[in-house]
Amino acid sequence: MKFGMGTLDDMNHLKNKRIRSVADLLQDQFGLALVRLEHIIIGTICGAIRSKLRRTPQNLVTSTPLTTTYEYFFGLHPLSQVLDITNPLTQIVHGRKLSSLGLGGLTGRTASFRIRDIHPSHYGRIFPIDTSEGINVKLIGPLARIGPTGNFLALNRGIQEVQIVPARYRQEFLTIAWEQVHLQSIFPFQYISIGASLIPFIKHNDANRVLMSSNMQRQSIPLSLFKKCIVGTGLERQVALDSGVPAIAEHEGKIVYNNTHKILLFGSGNALSIPLIIDRSPFYLIFIMFSAKIHQCGNPLF
Repeated sequence: MKFGMGTLDDMNHLKNKRIRSVADLLQDQFGLALVRLEHIIIGTICGAIRSKLRRTPQNLVTSTPLTTTYEYFFGLHPLSQVLDITNPLTQIVHGRKLSSLGLGGLTGRTASFRIRDIHPSHYGRIFPIDTSEGINVKLIGPLARIGPTGNFLALNRGIQEVQIVPARYRQEFLTIAWEQVHLQSIFPFQYISIGASLIPFIKHNDANRVLMSSNMQRQSIPLSLFKKCIVGTGLERQVALDSGVPAIAEHEGKIVYNNTHKILLFGSGNALSIPLIIDRSPFYLIFIMFSAKIHQCGNPLF
């Protein structure tokens, strides 16, 4: 750097950050519980030596440190939240949020505007519009839709021949000739979160309206008499399947029996019982009950 032969690293670039998963947090809590257990065992052994008492392994090792540590983590930890089960969209969006808060992270009062600002590396990875409101704005955001083949898809055919196109080069948005473009986004929802991808004509909406619509979708409750939407984006079915809420048959067959608790499916020489969820959330005052919309038994299921 002294001789001008390098560049400074951008601390806000995603390549210089690491996402800590739930497993990492649980691993840290488990290590903390083991340290507490070690102190308890050492204290018990020292007390037994002074009192000249004989201790058994059952009296030395106890599960109290592990229990209290995880009870505190799931009950009072800043990143521990109760899963919102208002609708299937809420469940899948709640599980795809990234937070910069918590232990070892930032706070809403100390985070600067530079940290909250949109970074070019967020493209295709973090959706900047669908964020929390208030003091935690831009500190909590959802993951964008990332395909299994990567963040960008190469396009070798069907490129519209225009002279100048907008592009991104070295984390900067430029306007260059179309012959110099190596990779081009071909999926319109590539840089949008799941909640915003269900908004029709999102490109023609204002950013504030997109944020409001995305939040209002998560507040709606499922209908007892549901119908297919008149205007949609085509991703509603995939979002419902990925949420894991609908009951899905493992194989095709014929429905032989159904009631309020289960659906009995017979096919390929095997009988499959599909349970229907009946649950009550004590935190959101929501009662969930699945019902089978089957007019008569004997209908084939494919």
